[in-house]
Amino acid sequence: MTTTREITAGHIDVGDARLRYWERGRGETVLLVHAGVFGDWFAPVFAEPALDDVHLVRVHRSGYGDSSVPEGHRTLADHARQCAQLLRTLGVDRAYWVGHSSGGSISMQAALDVPELVAGLILLEPAPSPAGPRPSSCVSRSSVR
Repeated sequence: MTTTREITAGHIDVGDARLRYWERGRGETVLLVHAGVFGDWFAPVFAEPALDDVHLVRVHRSGYGDSSVPEGHRTLADHARQCAQLLRTLGVDRAYWVGHSSGGSISMQAALDVPELVAGLILLEPAPSPAGPRPSSCVSRSSVR
């Protein structure tokens, strides 16, 4: 096994947010999208030596850790869009999205909105959402007045 333990970390501007990220490894890309409340949920997974042959990307979503604090509410689609922009800025064309709780819902939203960027989904206890993920181009009749 080739050891690729060198970690790159930094901040990337994605529209109206500045996201803190970490990446390491080479190979297929896996994006780790954390749940609400605990932005460092995936830190132990990111450090796992068994994943040395995978290109791992870990992010603090906007409003968490060292990422910028949003001025208003962020939707699942907003977080999905920001994570997608992070990947594109890092030069990633396609990734497996691993999401825990609300991170799972964000990952499902990304699969709807930017399917070309989603190689697959690994969902850990995806959070139920009253409306559920939906294409950002859809508008429900109840929201039109």
